[in-house]
Amino acid sequence: MEWLLTGEQSIGMAFDPQLGQIVGEPYPITGLRCATFFNRLRDGAVPSTARSPISAVVVGGFVKPRPNVFGVLHPEPLHEFDRSVLHHIPFCRLRPGYESGKMSPEWF
Repeated sequence: MEWLLTGEQSIGMAFDPQLGQIVGEPYPITGLRCATFFNRLRDGAVPSTARSPISAVVVGGFVKPRPNVFGVLHPEPLHEFDRSVLHHIPFCRLRPGYESGKMSPEWF
């Protein structure tokens, strides 16, 4: 579900060519490939939102006795989604700061 927001993620690492080794801790990276609400990133570009008329996406299964249902919120919708309508469904959204490229989803 988080990939609907961030797109397909990979693991990035900083490499120091003078030392010839990886430095620091691994971190998640994304080019926003397949992200529902973002345009795909080009080299050096900042994230830009897409599909702003869609405020949220709800995904569920078709199993008995009760399917799992989850929601994803658009970070910059044209019209804010009234989550109280579906208060029993967990939703995922991006934490503030995604504009700088740090895509950090949170559930609430």
